[in-house]
Amino acid sequence: MIHPPVPAAPRPAVSALAHTGADATVPAAAGSAVLLLSGALLYRRFRPARCR
Repeated sequence: MIHPPVPAAPRPAVSALAHTGADATVPAAAGSAVLLLSGALLYRRFRPARCR
């Protein structure tokens, strides 16, 4: 006995957002803040003394 073919179940729709690279924003901002603060610290540490 031959069985009729069973139609395949449709795949559920999967919504996905485009990969924009925004997932690296937080580490980049943290690194930028560290570099900015360390530059300010070095500037204050090694600037010439003020004349009075």
